[in-house]
Amino acid sequence: MSRELVNTWLTSMGDFQLDDDGSCVLESENGVVLVVEVPENSEEQLFIYSPVAMIEDDVKPEFLRFVLELNLVLARTGLAFGLDSFSGSLLIFTSHLIRNLNEEVFRALLDNMRIVVEEVDGQIREFISEAGPDSERPDKSLDKQPIIRV
Repeated sequence: MSRELVNTWLTSMGDFQLDDDGSCVLESENGVVLVVEVPENSEEQLFIYSPVAMIEDDVKPEFLRFVLELNLVLARTGLAFGLDSFSGSLLIFTSHLIRNLNEEVFRALLDNMRIVVEEVDGQIREFISEAGPDSERPDKSLDKQPIIRV
């Protein structure tokens, strides 16, 4: 029942729907990717997450400190950082019980998360640029997911 409800909310936003694994990828006009997920083993729980950076194994402590300090600010918004060990992605995520949501709250969660991800992305890019040239990828570009080597 919970997946059907989330699908109803997604469909009302456009041609969106959870796939067989219970996830749906949304991308904003500004390139922010949000993943909505209702896992089969936890159909009462809604997860929303966004990859903001790729973390290399040799990440420097200064960046980890920066992320932990920023995580304290994120916690005030109901969001947090997490590391997807499978992909190496630094994620911003939140989770909610579906029974506590309605379509209006769901849309507000997505919109607020998009805004926060855009802000955090800017802060990460600023941190990388201040850290010096060794912190960027070899091609010196910072497209959707910067690889952190600071």
